[in-house]
Amino acid sequence: MQQKLFLTNPKGLKLAVLIQRPAGSELFPVVVVLSAFIEYKEHPRLEALSNQLEKLGIGSIRFDPSGYGESEGTVESDYRFSHFVVDAQLVFGYIENLDWVDKNSIGVYGDSMGGIQALILARNNPQIKAVSVVSSPTIMGSTDDIKDKYSEWKKDGYQDRTSSRYGKI
Repeated sequence: MQQKLFLTNPKGLKLAVLIQRPAGSELFPVVVVLSAFIEYKEHPRLEALSNQLEKLGIGSIRFDPSGYGESEGTVESDYRFSHFVVDAQLVFGYIENLDWVDKNSIGVYGDSMGGIQALILARNNPQIKAVSVVSSPTIMGSTDDIKDKYSEWKKDGYQDRTSSRYGKI
């Protein structure tokens, strides 16, 4: 079962959120799914992860951070690492108040940039019981991801990337 809703972050921007959970009235574990830099809440890989979690009796919540996807804001002004941290905390706080969530069985998953976000969220919320980090950089802004474009990125202060859904960002 999937539900789409919008949460308002502290900057007043609406975040597009997808909650997916098993049917039933009992308590379920839940995983906060944090996307990579150019991914979005409906990215096929994240959708597949949520579908598999649901089959296993585990709920999930995915969202587009402020300035990206269906969430309000702009890439230029609002799609920032620090804003993603605040947005992830808001989403985590929201699921903690859902009556079907087993508060003793909350996890977080993130890959790439979302992996760093997952570690920050878990550090700030000791009630998170499990963390999964996949292909996460060890240093933000390191050359491991930008390789040949490093001098251009350093000169311009940004790097163009391409999302499979939203094109050039």
